[in-house]
Amino acid sequence: ANKFLRTHPVSIQALFEKSYAFHKLGQADSSMFYLTNARQIKDAMRFSGDGKTKETPIFALGPADGQVYITKSGATIGIMGSGKDSKGNFLDILEAKLENEETLKLYFIIQHATDKMMGGKSLK
Repeated sequence: ANKFLRTHPVSIQALFEKSYAFHKLGQADSSMFYLTNARQIKDAMRFSGDGKTKETPIFALGPADGQVYITKSGATIGIMGSGKDSKGNFLDILEAKLENEETLKLYFIIQHATDKMMGGKSLK
């Protein structure tokens, strides 16, 4: 995780994984440090939008962050898809399966991550 976090310091998945690694090594202070960082990013995502509509998506820093957000919220991933908002921004559309067997469709805006992955080129 160290090498990856040097170039991706706010990768929520890498932060959660590094926290877990330190936990398994019995290094509670280091584990808590990375867990706190990951939770702060997750909290910022939650604050960015409610994710219930295409017009109120949750901001995700990376293309897989929506999946991490859902699983770290205690749900499992159901149907996965993509779409666009009214401005043409790319969205990750994920189904969250809750413990009570309810499902919730959540929208995550990942246009910036898509642009970076594509080197500034459009998906078109």
